[in-house]
Amino acid sequence: MKRFPFHFQDCAEGGECFEPLCTGKVDGLHSDTTHECKRLLHCKGGRLTQITSCPPEQKAIGGMCTQFNNQDHCPSPDTTAISVERVNDDCVGYSDGPHVIPATQCSRYQFCKNGKSHHKLTCPKGKKFNGEECLPEAKVTCQDVCHDLHDGYHADKTDGCRKYNLCRGGKLLQRFSCPEGSLFSGFMCLPASLVSCNQPKRDLTNPCTGLPDGFHADYMNGCQKYYYCSSAKVILNATCTDMTVWNGSICGNKELQTCEKPETNKDCHGLATGLYQDMHSNCSKYMFCHEGRKVLLSCPNYHVFNGDKCVLNSTYTCPSLELNSCYTKQDGYHTDEESGCRSYFFCSKGHKSVYICSQNQMFNGTNCVSNTEFTCPYTKSVCQSKNNGYYPDITSNCRKYFFCEAGNRLNTFDCGPRKIFEGSKCVLAEDHECGKGDHNQS
Repeated sequence: MKRFPFHFQDCAEGGECFEPLCTGKVDGLHSDTTHECKRLLHCKGGRLTQITSCPPEQKAIGGMCTQFNNQDHCPSPDTTAISVERVNDDCVGYSDGPHVIPATQCSRYQFCKNGKSHHKLTCPKGKKFNGEECLPEAKVTCQDVCHDLHDGYHADKTDGCRKYNLCRGGKLLQRFSCPEGSLFSGFMCLPASLVSCNQPKRDLTNPCTGLPDGFHADYMNGCQKYYYCSSAKVILNATCTDMTVWNGSICGNKELQTCEKPETNKDCHGLATGLYQDMHSNCSKYMFCHEGRKVLLSCPNYHVFNGDKCVLNSTYTCPSLELNSCYTKQDGYHTDEESGCRSYFFCSKGHKSVYICSQNQMFNGTNCVSNTEFTCPYTKSVCQSKNNGYYPDITSNCRKYFFCEAGNRLNTFDCGPRKIFEGSKCVLAEDHECGKGDHNQS
C-alpha cells in the first residue's frame, strides 16, 4: 500500500493514486476505499482532517464502523476518489522520434512512439547525443535538470508544468506527467486554472508538434498557409490564394472561416500545443493552443469539432451540452440525473469529480442517505433494462462509454482523442464502426 503524506494529501510513491481523499466530498465521515474500507475519513471543506481505523472484524460502511458481512460492499477506489495516474515511461509527452534518456548525461537516447519507449541506444565512448546524433562531448551541452535543485518533486517549467521531476542528489531519478488539463503546483497536480507556471518562452520551430497526421492550417499566421503533418513532422507546405484560407479540407472563402490572431487566453492555460474544443460555442468552434496563446477556429455550418475534426452535429454531442456537464453549472455538488440519484458530482470551474453512494443509498442533494428515506425525482436511465457492465454511448458516436449497475448509469468515461469504445475497450476510430457489433463487458 502506498504511503500517504497527510499534509500534501498526495501519494508519495509511483503508480496510480486515488487522492486527494476528500476533494469534492461533503463534510462528514466517509469510507476509505483505498484501504478496503478499514478506515473512516473525516472530511471538512474538501480537506482530510482525521483518519480513524475501525476495530478488527469491522469495516467502514455508510459512514460508520460496522460488523462486516458478505452482503456489504466496499466500492473500488476508482469510483469514489480522484484517480491520478503517475506515468513513468520516459517517452510520455514526447513526439515520435529520438530523444535523450533522462539522468544519463546525454550518453544514451531512445526512440519514442505513441508515448512509449521502443529502442534505447548508447553513444560511443567520448560522445553525447544532441537530439539528432552522437557528437564529440565538447560539442554537446548537457546538464541534468536537477543539478541545482534540492531533493524532492519539481515542476518541469520547460513543458509548462504539465510534467514534474523527482530529484535526489542533483540527479533526475524519475519523471511524471499530470492528467490532461492539470498542472503540477509544486506539491500535486491541480486543475490548470489554479496553478501559475512561469514557462520559458520558446519558438514554435515545428508547427506539427502536438497535431495528428493530416493537413493543418498555419494557425499562428492567419491560416492562409497550410501543411501536411506525418509523425509530428512537416512533409508538405502549401499556400492558399488571396482572400482564401485553409478550412480543414480546402482553401475556402476567408469571410466564412474563423481564424483569429493568436492571443493569450486562460482557455489555453496549462494545455499542450494542439487542437481543443471550444465549449463556449458548444463545439461549433475550436481552438489551437500554443504556450497559453489561443487561435479561435470555426467548423462549417451544421458541423461541430469532436476533438479530432469537424463532423455533422447530428453525429456528435458536444460535452458542454451533456446533461451532467459542469460547463454550465455553478460550482458545488450536483445530482447525476442519469444514475437514479446513486451518483453525484462536484463542479469546480468547469472541472468535474464524480462520486458514488454505497449500495441501497441515494444522494439527496447534500448527503448519501438510505433509499428508504429519499425518492429520486429523476426518470430511470438508459441502464434500466441492461445487465451490469460497460456500454458505448451512441450519442457521443462511441467516444464515451458508461457503466451500468442495478439499472443505474453510474459512471461515464472518455476514450480520448481519435478513439471509440467497441464494447470492451477503446480502439482507433477507423478500426470500428459505432453501433455495430458492440457488446458489454460484465
